Amino acid sequence: MLTRNRTNLLLTATLALSMLAGIASANFHPPSQEPQERLVEDSIPKQVPIRVNLNVEKEAKFKDLNNSDWIGDFELEVTNKSDKPIYFLELWLLLPDTKSENNNPIAFSLRYGRVDFIHFNTRPIATDVPIQPGETHTFTIPVGKQQGWREFKRRRKVPDPRGVKIELVHLSFGDGSGFDGGGESYPYRRGPATGESEAHNFTAALRRLLCARACPSQPRPRAPRFGLT
Repeated sequence: MLTRNRTNLLLTATLALSMLAGIASANFHPPSQEPQERLVEDSIPKQVPIRVNLNVEKEAKFKDLNNSDWIGDFELEVTNKSDKPIYFLELWLLLPDTKSENNNPIAFSLRYGRVDFIHFNTRPIATDVPIQPGETHTFTIPVGKQQGWREFKRRRKVPDPRGVKIELVHLSFGDGSGFDGGGESYPYRRGPATGESEAHNFTAALRRLLCARACPSQPRPRAPRFGLT
C-alpha cells in the first residue's frame, strides 16, 4: 500500500508530466506543406467576359515543378464569352516572385490584335480579325522569349517559379468599348464636376505605357527582353 507522501509525490509527478505534454503540444507546429505543383492564379476580374483555361493536354507538364521546360508547355486558352467580337486583348503571365535586373517582377505579354486598339477611338480595318463570340484563342510564349528566360535564369541563377498569375491589361471590342486592366468597362461614366471618371487618368497612363512599348518612335522602358517587351 502506498503511503500518503508517496501518493502525493506520484500525483505531483503525473500532473507535471501532463503540463509538460500540454506545453510541448502547444508549441509544436507541423511543417508547412509546400505546393506539389506550380500554382496558377487567375486574377482577371469576374465581370470581364472571357474564360481562361490551361490546355488540358499540357496542364500537367506546365504545373510539374520538376519540369524545367514549363515555359514551353504553357498554352492558355481564352474564350470570348461576350456577344461582341474582341479585336484586341492583352494579358500578362506574371511571375510574382521572380525579379528582373531592375527589381521588377517578370511578366510575359500575351497579346492578340493590333495594339492601336488601346486607343478607344480606334476602329477595325479589313485586316483585323477578331475573336468572335464563343471562339477560343490559344496563347503561347514565343520561342525567342523562352530562350531569353533560359538565359536570364542561367545568368541570375534563379529557380523556376512555383506560382504564376494571369492578369488583364486591356480588352477592346473595337467599337469604342471594352475593359481596362482594373476590370472597369469603358467608355467611362463621366462625373458631373470633372467630366471624366477617376479611372480615366490611370487608364490614360497605362495606355501611354503600352504605347511606349509598342511604338518604336518613343523611348522603351528597360526590361528583360523576354519580359514586358
